[in-house]
Amino acid sequence: MLYDDMQILETAENINEAVAGYDARDEARICRFTKPDGTCFKGKNCKLEHILLPKDGFTTDKEMVFKEAMYSLILPKVGDIVTILITAYIDSCNFFANLVRTPISSKGYVGDQELEELMRLINTPSTVRTYRSMKILPGVGEIVLVCPPTLKKWFRAIVRCLASTLGTLL
Repeated sequence: MLYDDMQILETAENINEAVAGYDARDEARICRFTKPDGTCFKGKNCKLEHILLPKDGFTTDKEMVFKEAMYSLILPKVGDIVTILITAYIDSCNFFANLVRTPISSKGYVGDQELEELMRLINTPSTVRTYRSMKILPGVGEIVLVCPPTLKKWFRAIVRCLASTLGTLL
């Protein structure tokens, strides 16, 4: 990769975001004079939180993240007949497909009710308003939300490679 290309990819405005992926804000909201009993010398005049910072140096900022699948993958047994939804086609021997657990049929198309519900939820206007652009580029293999300008609809995607011209990623 050329040095010029590397400068385009560097988007972190602060060293904490570049190294850890987030910027801890503990010092901005927690009083540094907090005593073990949960008070400080300022008394009721102190408007900051009074909790002790962890000794290991980790942030107390918490954000809910998913660390495992919501549903465990149950593969069909040999000989079972299942409905699949082909999501990407390379050739007759190489393609990607989703196992359809709860099939729905409309206009000659068989889809997955769970996938349709996910797409509806992702594109709900109240949910879309909460989306924000990434401050640093995602890693290869990371799950993101993308909105191709031609489709004007949000999709769940996995980053396969990074290019210098990226659309809106969440």
